[in-house]
Amino acid sequence: LPRVYQPGHPDADADDMVTLPNVSMPNEMVDLITASRGYEANLRALRMYRQMAEQALSILRGVG
Repeated sequence: LPRVYQPGHPDADADDMVTLPNVSMPNEMVDLITASRGYEANLRALRMYRQMAEQALSILRGVG
C-alpha cells in the first residue's frame, strides 16, 4: 500500500506517514458501470422472458 508523509493528518502514524488505500477510483467506477449495465441487461432479459411466458399462457388458455 502506498504511504505518504502527511504530518497532522488524523490517520498518520508516529512517523507522520499515512497509508493510502490500494484502490483506483477510475477503475472502480468502470467496474461499477460494467456491473450496472450487466444488471440492466439481465433485467431486460428477465422482463422479455416474463412477457413471452405470459403470451404463451394466454395462447394456451385461448386454445382450451
